[in-house]
Parts: sequence; structure tokens; C-alpha cells
Amino acid sequence: MKILVFGAKGMLGHDLMNVFTAPGYEIIGLDKPEVDITDKFAA
Repeated sequence: MKILVFGAKGMLGHDLMNVFTAPGYEIIGLDKPEVDITDKFAA
């Protein structure tokens, strides 16, 4: 089974990545690059 996880670096996404590491799963995790929250032009 193929699984795509959006937000793989977040709390829920990270947990899902760990759950689906079992044999029989092909998992791909996507996430956006980290953003400097102190930079008002980064968003």
C-alpha cells in the first residue's frame, strides 16, 4: 500500500510515518521548509 503524508515533520505526521514503517507499506513524507518566524517577509 502506498501512503503519502503531508506535514511529515509535524507531531501527527511524524507519528504516522512511524506507524506505517511496517512491511507492506510504501510511505512518502512531504513537508515545507522551515520558516524563520521572526522574519516578517518569510511567510
